[in-house]
Amino acid sequence: VSSPTQPPAAAALQNRLETELKSDPSDEGKKQALSVRAALASPDSKASAFSQALNPKTNYAELEELASSFRLTGQEGFTAPLVAQYFAALPEVSKSRTQEEAALFAMSFYPLLCNANGAEQLAQTLSSQGKMLPAGVTQALVRVREEELRCLRLRGEQKTSSSAPAQPGNDPIPSREADGAKQALAPKTPN
Repeated sequence: VSSPTQPPAAAALQNRLETELKSDPSDEGKKQALSVRAALASPDSKASAFSQALNPKTNYAELEELASSFRLTGQEGFTAPLVAQYFAALPEVSKSRTQEEAALFAMSFYPLLCNANGAEQLAQTLSSQGKMLPAGVTQALVRVREEELRCLRLRGEQKTSSSAPAQPGNDPIPSREADGAKQALAPKTPN
């Protein structure tokens, strides 16, 4: 049965997945089911995968499977609602998981792609919490932020090369995002 946030096709695939999982209850079957569930393009599927990643009973191999399919290009609208939960979960995940698991969570479950506001939020988190988080988590956050900034630069270059030359008022990144990108690109001074 589909929910308001899960299209009928996703619900049908979810039902088929449950049937397949019953026919292959092995560890490999379970891991494949986790990966497929995390890849489904619906808010319910992404929220479920995110919750599963936060579950302390989810082992590293299962976390890897969820991570491999959670953040997919074109599905940002389904993961974006999880931004506040992601940042709120980082300290607890860092305390309750191994450093390797916490770093995997920090790197793979960041719910935005190519988003200036997200890059700024990552910078703020690194500034305010970086010294309290394990080194592996801090390194993962730095890598995620670098990927965000690289994506923003490339997107700007792509729009610039495919349109008129960049001039004042012809910014390749819309104004609100440009302001966020400029802030995110600015060097951060320690407090």
